[in-house]
Formats: sequence, C-alpha cells, structure tokens
Amino acid sequence: MSIRVAYFMQDTGAIYGAERATLDLVAGLQASGEVEPRVYLIEETRLGLKDSAVQQAWQKLGVPVKVLPVDHAFSPRLIRRLRQQLADDGIQVLHTTGYKADVHGVWAAKIPIVSTVHGWLFRPDWKEQAYGAINLWALRRMSAVVALSTYYRDYLEERDVAARYIPTGFVAPEILPERPPATPLRVGMVGRLSWEKNHPMLIRAAALLRERQVPVTFRIFGDGPDSAAIVDAIASQQLQDQMQLLPYQPIDSIFDQIDVLAMCSWMENLPYVLLESMAAGVPMVATGVGGIPDLIEDGVSGRLVEPDDEQGLADVLQAWAEQPGVLSLLRVAARQRLQREFHPHRMCAEHVQLYQSVIA
Repeated sequence: MSIRVAYFMQDTGAIYGAERATLDLVAGLQASGEVEPRVYLIEETRLGLKDSAVQQAWQKLGVPVKVLPVDHAFSPRLIRRLRQQLADDGIQVLHTTGYKADVHGVWAAKIPIVSTVHGWLFRPDWKEQAYGAINLWALRRMSAVVALSTYYRDYLEERDVAARYIPTGFVAPEILPERPPATPLRVGMVGRLSWEKNHPMLIRAAALLRERQVPVTFRIFGDGPDSAAIVDAIASQQLQDQMQLLPYQPIDSIFDQIDVLAMCSWMENLPYVLLESMAAGVPMVATGVGGIPDLIEDGVSGRLVEPDDEQGLADVLQAWAEQPGVLSLLRVAARQRLQREFHPHRMCAEHVQLYQSVIA
C-alpha cells in the first residue's frame, strides 16, 4: 500500500536547485508506486508571483497541488490551514523544504514530519543568521532530517540535529556525448548572479590567464542582483573580448557552448548543475566547499581549488588549455561516479524506508 506524503515548500516562482531536486524526488517516488504525493506551496502575496514556473512544473508532473497564500513571513493562519489540509487529504507524512515550511510545518503537523536541508549560505548578514537559528530550532523537532551532503550532515549533527545523508539522484544518459574541446578553451559558469557564487574569483582568474597569454574564453550564464557589479568588474579588467555575460538558457544549450564548467562558490550543498555536468560529460573545476567534494574527487572526476583562490583556478584552466587530452579522462570518471554514487533508485528507496520508519 502506498504512503500518502505531502511535500511542503515555498513557491519562489522560479526553479532553483531545491525545487529541481524535490521535483525529481517526487517524480521517482510517484513512478515507483510506493508514494502517493501531494504538494502544498506557500505563496507570499507580497511577491506578486504570476505564471509561477514552480506551479507549472508540478502540474506538468501530474501531482495534485494546493496553493496556500500568506501575507507575512510567519502566519498563524497558514498553520491552521495546513493542519486542516493534512487532515482533509489523509496525509501520513509531511515532508518540508526550506525554513518557512519547516517552521510552519512543526507548528501545524500532528503526524510525522521530515525535512530536507538544502543548506545555508552563511552570508555575513544578521537577518539570515537569525533565520538559520530559527530553522535549527524547527529541525530539532522533526521526526527525521535529510542532508544532501556529508558536509551538512556533519554540520547538523554538531548542532544536535540527527540527520541522514541521502544525496540527490540523477539519471546519466546511456551514451556519453562526444565533446572534443575547442581552441581556445571555453569556460562556463552557471548560477545566480549573487554573492555566494563569487563571480569575482572567475574574473580575476581570467585576468591572470590573459597576462599569461593562455587562449581561454569565458561565458557566465545567469541573472540576479549582482549583474551590474559583474559587468563593471569585467570592464574594469578589460575582459569584454574574452568574457560574456549571458541569460539563463536550457542546460543542454549551455553545455554546447562550453568545454569545462567552473564553480567559484563560497558555499554549496549538492549543486544540481554539477550533477548535470557529470551526466553531460563536461569536466568541472570547483571550490572544495560544502558538499562539492562529495561530487568531485580531486584529480579523478574533476579538480578542486581553495575558496577565492584565483591563482589555483587559473593554474587548472591553463593546464587544461595546454593539455586538453586530460579532459576525456575526467569526464569518463565523473560519469562513472554519478552512476555509482548518485543513482535515483537509491534516493527513492532510502526515502521510502525513511517514511516507513517515521510512521512506525
């Protein structure tokens, strides 16, 4: 008999890593027949969302969706509505994602509650630190907590939150696409244009490579609050001929335009774009922060560099530009690691086991 699970999260209007990972999880569980899913979305009216990509994605998946509008970040009315909705739908387990869903879920649920932690950015911002503390308070009251990376599992356990490591699963194509590197080497960076992604590190590495006369070009894909600052930084280094800032595109289109992927983040959990890169056979170099070392084994399935180390990043890209033959070894090893460690069957089976255990 299938388990009736409600997935509860905020509607951000756009699909980022947490939304994508939850969609993939629910799709796999629904296909297995072992879970009967429902989705409840917190819709903050102040955001004025129209044509939400999140709602459209859930509807396309064929999962029943209930939108719960709220006027404020914390809403007693939402707690009452959620409690009633859980009862009306006969939900056996509530699965939350994000601090707003966690906090409201803890107050509302009279059934087992599971949370997936997609991580904190640790920005130097008092408000974000306060939200993190509130989130930890809620997580300590969960029936179970899922961490997508060993980094966050350990971080949570150090703060008295018992967490289970279940990484996101991803389906690799049966045939690895051929991607012979171009000359000059084309480096891509994909993600929100915001502080945590640390685009200045990539820009400084590009300036170093220009000084060394290494033939490399760069494409930055994304949008966000730091777009103007990134444009100014590119201009200040006079890199306009080598570095382009482009809007988001379908990931296959992005991978057709680059030979390697760079990630310079200050903090990550289990970056979805790295899973996509492993599946597509695009070699990766990234900062060794958060859950990234769970994905990249340095020198085997990609390269790791220290945070904010433009010298180290430039050295890796120069070596790849001068000896592109090594890229074929990295791409094969990365795909093998993806198939071995991050198979969706494992992700789904472990979630079903977890739901059964909290119900029991």
